[in-house]
Amino acid sequence: MDKCKYCGDDMMGDGYKLPFHCINALEEDWWYSAPDEGPHYCNFVDEDTDQ
Repeated sequence: MDKCKYCGDDMMGDGYKLPFHCINALEEDWWYSAPDEGPHYCNFVDEDTDQ
């Protein structure tokens, strides 16, 4: 299973019936997308790092 490039958690979806997305992504960010759109990553920010 693939991992999210931001948080390292698992990605869900198959790209045919459900958009490929991080399990931590907000549902409203991917739910209304076409199944072949994406991948949709979370907006994870590590608060311990300087930006």
